[in-house]
Amino acid sequence: RSQLPNIERHLNYFISMSTPENSSLKVIRKFFYSFKDELLKRIAKDEKIWFPYCLSLSEKLKDITLPVFHKEEEGKTEDPIEALLADLKSIMIKHLTGEYDENLCYAVIVSINTLEKDIRQHNRIRYRILEPIVWGMEHS
Repeated sequence: RSQLPNIERHLNYFISMSTPENSSLKVIRKFFYSFKDELLKRIAKDEKIWFPYCLSLSEKLKDITLPVFHKEEEGKTEDPIEALLADLKSIMIKHLTGEYDENLCYAVIVSINTLEKDIRQHNRIRYRILEPIVWGMEHS
């Protein structure tokens, strides 16, 4: 979540310093705010539902054998948040048209890339570690 304000700041500055009539920048801004909304909804849901549920099961943790992650389960769920972020970066890299400041564009892409890595790491922990532990607690 801490990367969002950084991306937003870079993106808004980038857009404000670019040609006002650049329609691709309007699309990028709209796409970013749509992504931001989806990510914040997921974070709120996790904070309200997922994490409290995990904590409520944790009392059983001492009494169970944790399941082993199976390789075939890896990547079983394509994360729409990761896909949206990859799409945003792709638009910035491949489809941006008109006049714009390349250095500011690069700053936005670097910020997006940092968030992309954070989300990927979060998802690896969630799907490879936490979900199997929760499943084990639920089925013990």
